[in-house]
Amino acid sequence: MPWLEILAETQRQAATRGLELAVFAAGLLIGLVAGVGGWSMWRRHRRAVASRKARRRIWRRDGWAESADRIATPSPDELERQFKDTPKGPGTTP
Repeated sequence: MPWLEILAETQRQAATRGLELAVFAAGLLIGLVAGVGGWSMWRRHRRAVASRKARRRIWRRDGWAESADRIATPSPDELERQFKDTPKGPGTTP
């Protein structure tokens, strides 16, 4: 009965083809998900960079960066003035 052997071989080939197709489809799906995730992360990164750049541009325009530097590092004259203005003696909070 050669037709049984032919049928069995055809079913084997169909099963192999189905498995190959399933693996291929799974690979495509994984690639698509990874691509979308990567694109999303890249977009978020670029948005964050643009936001930081814009913030710095505003700081520079308004002069906040310079004033922040001045606040962070007072001049020696300013330190001396603050020290002289501090009340001294008993009952004063340092």
